[in-house]
Amino acid sequence: MRCFSSLEIKGHVVGCDSPEVAMSYNDIGGVYKSRGDYDNALLRYQKRLKIKLRAYGQGHLLVDESYNNIGIVYQRQGKQEEASEQFQKSLEIRIRVYGQDHPLVADTKYGMCESMKCTTRWIWRASSFSSANGYASRCMNLATGGR
Repeated sequence: MRCFSSLEIKGHVVGCDSPEVAMSYNDIGGVYKSRGDYDNALLRYQKRLKIKLRAYGQGHLLVDESYNNIGIVYQRQGKQEEASEQFQKSLEIRIRVYGQDHPLVADTKYGMCESMKCTTRWIWRASSFSSANGYASRCMNLATGGR
């Protein structure tokens, strides 16, 4: 007797490229991420991203979370430049959809600040340092309501 996982069943019922399957990949990726298994988390998040890109296109809000999750995994792996690239993609979508002053925009900017801060070259890259400081100041203003 063969046991089927929820992901296999969803794939058979609704199709392998459905939003439901993409959500399962995201959930599985989250479990791997919380256990510190970043390679498997990244694989699941990337599968979700492919499905979301095919279904919704590059700039859709439902693609944003995938970019952000991939950025977090890269950040935890110490791959700061890759993390920054993913956070930038997420940021562009979030600003377009929510505007500059939304908490999710601040969250993404914070992730970018952390990636810039951790990059070994950040001290020598005045533009990155200035950018990170700008993001950090903006995040602090958003978090405190400008107080």
